[in-house]
Amino acid sequence: KSFVSLAADEKSSISLSICPLVQGDLEILGVRGKLAGGVWVFHPFQIKGPLLQNNRHNKSNRVRGEPMLLKSKIESEMPTLDVELERRDIGVESLDGASLQGQITSWTIRLNNMGTAPATNITMKTNLPWFAIIPSETTKEAEATSQCVGPTGTLMKLDSPSLGVLHPGQSMEFPAHLRTSYGGRQELYMLFRYELQEDATGKGSKKHRWLQ
Repeated sequence: KSFVSLAADEKSSISLSICPLVQGDLEILGVRGKLAGGVWVFHPFQIKGPLLQNNRHNKSNRVRGEPMLLKSKIESEMPTLDVELERRDIGVESLDGASLQGQITSWTIRLNNMGTAPATNITMKTNLPWFAIIPSETTKEAEATSQCVGPTGTLMKLDSPSLGVLHPGQSMEFPAHLRTSYGGRQELYMLFRYELQEDATGKGSKKHRWLQ
């Protein structure tokens, strides 16, 4: 319990935390409290949903959809990936991290599983086709394979032959090359998708998460 004393016309911010104990759908309706130790009051949260743009009627009348900010789905343990991108050749033919046009730079992608369940089937989508995962130094040339999926060169599957599955607390590193194709400031976007490893029964649909 927390006790807060407010004078007339005074405002105060209060932070609340929620710890779900069971699985299912969770919706926060409002906050309930007691005034002066004797009068119970309830304040409902009124959150506006997003403006719908799916048809002309909704656009002209500014119709709003259902707000999802205070709704959550409590599920079982899930993996949570954290991605680090580190440049390996800083100081070599570079100036303050900049690259020359046509230059190939070396990077390391490090995946950390900060969750409580194993992660598998990790894929990465980029907005530039000049980003390539390279084989490790221990991989023989005859055994090297491409990480790309499909013809675009922007979708790659991140698999580790030694680990296979990224368990909680584990990390995986992938060396990569990035070629600067034209001048000016460029932005590199990455979208990761990973799945929860299935149990021994293999029942139920695969649960996945996204990381940008």
